[in-house]
Amino acid sequence: MRRILHHELGEPARVLRVEDGPSTSLGPDQVRVRLSYAPIHPGDLLGIMGSPAFGTPPTIASDGRVPGFEGAGVVSEVGANVDPALGLKRGLRVAFFPASGAWSDEAVVPASSVVSLPDSIPDEVAAQMMINTLTALTVIRAAHDSLPPDARAGVVTLLTGAGSAVGRLIGKVLTERGVKVIRLVRSEASAAKLTGILPGAPVFATEVAGWKGRVRAAAEGAKIHVAIDSVGGRLLGEVADLLAEGKFRLTRRGDERHPSISAPVPHAQRRGARQLDAAATGAAESRYSARTAARAGERNPVRGRRTVLAIPDRRRCHACQSSRSDQRRSHRFLE
Repeated sequence: MRRILHHELGEPARVLRVEDGPSTSLGPDQVRVRLSYAPIHPGDLLGIMGSPAFGTPPTIASDGRVPGFEGAGVVSEVGANVDPALGLKRGLRVAFFPASGAWSDEAVVPASSVVSLPDSIPDEVAAQMMINTLTALTVIRAAHDSLPPDARAGVVTLLTGAGSAVGRLIGKVLTERGVKVIRLVRSEASAAKLTGILPGAPVFATEVAGWKGRVRAAAEGAKIHVAIDSVGGRLLGEVADLLAEGKFRLTRRGDERHPSISAPVPHAQRRGARQLDAAATGAAESRYSARTAARAGERNPVRGRRTVLAIPDRRRCHACQSSRSDQRRSHRFLE
């Protein structure tokens, strides 16, 4: 069985290797999945590096650590105690999250982390849909909860990083729920691309002078109580200037791994905004998210940016080099 693993923390391009190893034994409540695709999340790369942004550094066993928590493939074996009501059987196409060791030819996964796939969703989309959808739904729930009780009708929301995989999902779900979404991307080229993929809601490029004025015009006089930020840095302050003044802001460090949920505070209080940990786990939530993603995928698949690669027959894996211009990748594991 081929797998991508590391024996030490460090830059992915330096420490990752492709090695052969034995198959993991199957527990009674688990299924074995033959991988077709496994995404490379930015958070995966942070774990490999041992970055503080990952949290507690991952434990590396004596035989190395295989990264990856999500993927898609075909069930090849079912544990003896797996509930038949789950419908899991050999040959079934599935996606899974969370499960460790996904960057491998096969993964042993808790049955509760697995959902079956409709034929309308290809593996390359299914491999990304679980954590992205969980992130999107969690952020949307937190944004809704941050709204003042008297401002939950005719909602206008700002969404930065709107062209990312998570950003597209957030924008699509919010629009379907009747929210007016004003989408922000960095460049005019990105704005044109996003409009072509998901037309409808206005899109503005923040590199173009006067973009804040265009946002205000698009709001058509409505107060903007919430912004969902996936960029952070200087842009977050500019976005905050567009929000109606209020009593609080919830924020999380801005990037695709760590979305921010912002509600307004007076300028003097912004530095003291408390942190929101947008984490969601559990089989029931995962299955609801998968159904949501499946419906969205059937209508308009939301594909993240990625590079699809076969595992090369070499000891060093250069596929996982970190790059801000390519925040989303997948390995393809071939027969």
